[in-house]
Amino acid sequence: MKTLRILSLLIVAAFMFSCEKDVEKDQVKQDVVFGITHLDSNELKSDDVVECPDDIYPVYAEIVIRDDQGLPTTYNPVVFYLNGLLYTQAIKLESGDYVVEKFIIYNSADIPIMATPNAGSDYEVYVTQTVEFDITVGEFTKVEVPVEVLCFVPGAYDKFGFFWFNIEEIIIKNVCFFGDICYKQEAFTGSLYETIFGFDDYPFDIPALIRVETYVFDEDEEDNWKFLREFENYDNNQWIEKPMCAEYFVKKNGDVDTFKFKMYVWVPTPNGFQWVLYETFIFDNDDITVGADAFKFNSQDVVEFVIGYCTLIPEDYEGYVYQYLPIENLPEIITVTYADGTLGYFDLTLVLPAGTWDLQAGSNVGWCGDENTFITLGTYNNVYVHSTLTNENWPAGPWPNNWTKDTYFTKITKANWLISHLGMFDGFNTPTGMYITSDDITQAQGDIIQDAIWGIMHDKNNLPGVAGQMVSAANSYGENFVPMPGQWTAVLFLINNSPELAQMTFIMIDP
Repeated sequence: MKTLRILSLLIVAAFMFSCEKDVEKDQVKQDVVFGITHLDSNELKSDDVVECPDDIYPVYAEIVIRDDQGLPTTYNPVVFYLNGLLYTQAIKLESGDYVVEKFIIYNSADIPIMATPNAGSDYEVYVTQTVEFDITVGEFTKVEVPVEVLCFVPGAYDKFGFFWFNIEEIIIKNVCFFGDICYKQEAFTGSLYETIFGFDDYPFDIPALIRVETYVFDEDEEDNWKFLREFENYDNNQWIEKPMCAEYFVKKNGDVDTFKFKMYVWVPTPNGFQWVLYETFIFDNDDITVGADAFKFNSQDVVEFVIGYCTLIPEDYEGYVYQYLPIENLPEIITVTYADGTLGYFDLTLVLPAGTWDLQAGSNVGWCGDENTFITLGTYNNVYVHSTLTNENWPAGPWPNNWTKDTYFTKITKANWLISHLGMFDGFNTPTGMYITSDDITQAQGDIIQDAIWGIMHDKNNLPGVAGQMVSAANSYGENFVPMPGQWTAVLFLINNSPELAQMTFIMIDP
């Protein structure tokens, strides 16, 4: 019996030892499965992107995994769909820490059709996790790793995942922009526009340099918007000769994301050329044309805009129209001598401070802005200069005739329209220089213009002859008129900056 017991114990011990050896052997390698999120891509700009065929049939994956000793191993598991989700077959890895260096999916022709983007690439913003990334394989566990991939198909790309990858499909789509600026060559000389385009082929308008910043709504961000990418239509001082396209994504699982596109244009400002925000678009990716801040497209599905009206018939235009606001360089205070006019109502002699200004020192043709307020001829040393492109810096008043400054501004925009369209009226020509001279009008025509200005300012709608025609046309077409380059705007002079105490006089310049 003792012998039997010993034998039994030996058998049990051997069996237990054998079982322990077998268990350790099974634990050495664990199943790792990749669940792949498939993303489509529309019209990616990169010329070296491998395009997927029209019908995407993923067959196998190339996965490069580096162990904790720094040694990479390539695995080629088959991929398959299960309940509408894309997965890899399991690969075997020992428990421990790894780094995934590469994840690419191929079709049956061994053409790569999907891949996880690298960190730092253009497309990293569209996936949650780029390569390289870390994974940990534990003992007695089956690992499912979510991986996102992009599929480079014209117009879209997809996400993927691994270690039992849940595949979330994402489509990359484009919104394209194109714009023109009505411009004056003098104002754009020395700018990036002259460097890129020159002026010979663009006498009146020039393609706009555009920048679009893209954001996606993310409540975890401080201002709820996560910056994605920035797009521009020029590179290295070379214009991209086609509409510039900015990208957003759509998830095929039906989840709706909200995006914000901020469109900037490179334009002159009082502080030189700068990127100026012209439009902010906010839209949901399920329908980008719905909402007050969504896109408006032309017949070519392009967001088109013009700044100015030089080549535009507004009622026939499908895009966005922005007023061209010329930049004037005006001194704040000058000295003016008032004398009886030979062409206009006044001859105004200006003494300007040192510097370069959009005013002409010396004699200028001047006009009277208020028929009911008188001014003594002579020299005034404290004359304030104001633009009539905006009334932002005008004094609050009080103004003559119980006008508000907004009322006066509206009226003087009609005068701006009149001088810019003198050629519409019999016997008149629209001035062509920087300042009005005897080459542009006669003294008799100057009297007619002054009568028309008073008619506009004082609502005289029954004036006879050409002056009456001018008043009628200015009232019909001139309210809130904004001159474009080559047209005319008034420069308002207020003695002591007081419209109530001093006559409102002005000259006309080409801004």
